[in-house]
Amino acid sequence: MHALQRCAAATGVDRPSAARYAKWRAESPEALGAPTVAQVRTIFNGKWMLATAALPGVAATDVLAHRLTSPRIFTRQDCIDALRRWHEQTGQTRENQYVAWSRAQRTADRTLHLPATGNVFRHLFDGWPDAMTAAGTAYRRATSPPSRFRPQHPRNLTRKEVSEALRIAHAELGEPFTIVRYDRWARRQAAELAEREQQTRSPGHQTVTRMFGGWQAAIAESLGKQTVLLASAGHRRRRYTEHELRTAWWSCRAAIGHDPKINEYEQWRHTRAESTGFTDWPPSEASIRVRLGEAKWTTTCARLLAEGCPDA
Repeated sequence: MHALQRCAAATGVDRPSAARYAKWRAESPEALGAPTVAQVRTIFNGKWMLATAALPGVAATDVLAHRLTSPRIFTRQDCIDALRRWHEQTGQTRENQYVAWSRAQRTADRTLHLPATGNVFRHLFDGWPDAMTAAGTAYRRATSPPSRFRPQHPRNLTRKEVSEALRIAHAELGEPFTIVRYDRWARRQAAELAEREQQTRSPGHQTVTRMFGGWQAAIAESLGKQTVLLASAGHRRRRYTEHELRTAWWSCRAAIGHDPKINEYEQWRHTRAESTGFTDWPPSEASIRVRLGEAKWTTTCARLLAEGCPDA
């Protein structure tokens, strides 16, 4: 309590805020040994207002009167004026950019009357775009281009629409109709349509397998039983030697320049198979991992790297 009294006397404020007290404690020689803001709050049940209300000679705050007379009650015009001022100074349009600008302005000048967060705008307008429009600022929602590895696929597709997408992809790709080849095709579709600001109707393979209970089941229902046999032809298992397993991993590493992740190895594997007309398939990551007795791909890579290239 004595520390709060000294702070009030030094700053000339009857009820110093927590920020003002912390600044006084850090800069004033008189504050040596004064409790921290956290320690004061702990004594007063975690509330700074209770601590300042206990100062002698300071009248308690009328909470209702404080709320009715608070300068932080904003109107639509206050928000519009703030947006116009911000946009004229910075030329920016995004909500997080406004919040950062508002914080910097209010830190520099405590008397400024500016909304601090986007919640004020959402309360008075139908969202951030509506507030920007009311301020006379052209606003366009930012859209990200489809990821090279995870394209923006549509949601809530029907079983019929997914089957149709599989038939279109199969007609263009032919055999073997694998998940990796389908995903490449879907990414190309998403990128081409994104340039025209359209959304692809081709689902990702996760949607396909989840809807049909597996990739082979999706092919069987959408394309027919015979196609399942053709799609599986390129994946017929054969017994690889340990030398072939190690050579495949090292060949992939040499091609990409670093230890391959699972998806990178599978991409390389399908590219290599495609270059041979899908007549010769390198071993899968599961084949390498299981044959070497490892549970994880990371430990498999570490072991192969430690043992060295078999052809070195």
